[in-house]
Amino acid sequence: MARECAFCPATANLSAEHLWGQWMGRLFPGRKRFTSKNQKGEIIREWSSDKLDWTARVVCEQCNNTWMSDIESQAKPVLSQFILGEAQAISQSQADSIALFAFKSAVIFDHIRFDHAPPFFSRSARLGFRKERAIPATVRMFIGGYLPRGKGEVLSCYHEGTLSGTEKVVLYVCTYAAGHLVFQVVSYKQRGFTKIRVQPKNLRSFAVEFWPWVAGGTAAWPPVGVLQDPQQFDSFSSRWRELTATIGP
Repeated sequence: MARECAFCPATANLSAEHLWGQWMGRLFPGRKRFTSKNQKGEIIREWSSDKLDWTARVVCEQCNNTWMSDIESQAKPVLSQFILGEAQAISQSQADSIALFAFKSAVIFDHIRFDHAPPFFSRSARLGFRKERAIPATVRMFIGGYLPRGKGEVLSCYHEGTLSGTEKVVLYVCTYAAGHLVFQVVSYKQRGFTKIRVQPKNLRSFAVEFWPWVAGGTAAWPPVGVLQDPQQFDSFSSRWRELTATIGP
C-alpha cells in the first residue's frame, strides 16, 4: 500500500521536505555537522555539509509548497534570532509561530522513524493540523539555548510508563537543534480515566515552556543555563524517561 502524506490523504507526488530550512544554513556559513540519534542515544546518521541538505519524502508537494511553506515563512523572523543566539523576550505571538513550526517538524520526524509504527499522532490529529493549524491538547513545548553553533541535531524518543494497575502513559519526545536554538516537543497518550499532568523528574533550567502558553505572557531567552555540548543535548532529550505525574488539568 502506498504511504500517505503525513498531513493529508495524498499518496502521489511526495516531495523532498528539508528537515532544516535552507535559509537556516545562510545564518551560519561554513561546514555544518548533522546528527540523528535514536531513543537510546545511538547515532543513526552523522555527516557534515556546506548546505542544510537533509530531506525526507513524507509530505506531498501540495502540502509542502502551500500551508507548510507559510508556517515556515511566518516563523522565520523569530527563529532566525534564536538560531543566532540573540537574547530576547519571547512573546505569546512569537511562541505561537514557533509552535506551529515545531509541531510540523515533530510530525515529520515521527514519520521518518521506520523503526516505530504506526505514527504516534493520529491521522485525524495530523489532518486537523493541516486544515485548522490545531495542535493537540496533549502537546507541550520547551525552548532552550545550545552553545555549539554549527550543528543541526535531532533526537526523537518514545517512552512508556505505568502509573498504576490501570493508568499507563506513552510519550513521544522530539528535540531539535539549529545553531543556538533548541526546541523540544512532548506529547503523551494516556491509557486510563484519571486526568494527569506529567513532568520530568529533572527540571533543570535548560529550557522554558512556551506552549500551550508562555507563563506571564513573556519569557526570557535563553534560560539561565544553556546546553553546553552534545552529551547535555542527549541528556536533555531523554529527560522524560523518568516522570512524575500529578492529577490535574
